Amino acid sequence: MNQPYRGSCLCGEIRFEADGFRPRNGNCHCRMCRKFHGAAYSTFAEVARDRFRWTRGRWCRRLGGRDRAGLLR
Repeated sequence: MNQPYRGSCLCGEIRFEADGFRPRNGNCHCRMCRKFHGAAYSTFAEVARDRFRWTRGRWCRRLGGRDRAGLLR
C-alpha cells in the first residue's frame, strides 16, 4: 500500500493527507505566485474530496482566523 502524501502550513497549525492527485496539476509563474512563495514558481495539485483529509486544524490562527484564511475552511 502506498503512503499518503502529507503536508502542512509553515507553522504546523494545519496538517493534511492526500491519497493521490488528479491528473490536473502544474506550476504557476505569475508575479503574485512568485512573490507569495519567494520562488520562481508555485506548484498546485488537485485532489478528489474523498482522497483528502484534515489531520490537524482547518484554519490557521496565526493568519487571523477563519475570515483571513477562508480557503482553509
